[in-house]
Amino acid sequence: MNKKKIVAGLLSLTLVFGGAILPNVVVDNAVISSSAEVLTFGDYEYTMLEDGTIGIIKYYGSETEVEVPSQIKCYDGTEINVTAICANAFSDSDSIEIITLPEKLKYIMVIPLTHHK
Repeated sequence: MNKKKIVAGLLSLTLVFGGAILPNVVVDNAVISSSAEVLTFGDYEYTMLEDGTIGIIKYYGSETEVEVPSQIKCYDGTEINVTAICANAFSDSDSIEIITLPEKLKYIMVIPLTHHK
């Protein structure tokens, strides 16, 4: 009985003091406005993020190998970096086996591959 109390006490101390040495981490968050316009580029739906970059909202293609574009050419001809993939962007695409992400991608929000193996 005493051994159990000692082990429980040591585990408690480990949990309490173990967390104290963890570094503080600041996570930069991409923000999508609730009134954001949804636009289309090829098989992708996207929106403009508050930082002026693009977030992929949905992929509608049927390819097995998908390469997420690093930039999207907007209606005015400007090319804007894709920096985020939003929640469930690939969740309805059962055929995807490989996804290649752009180098400038900063955010993968929630779980973009919810139904994949």
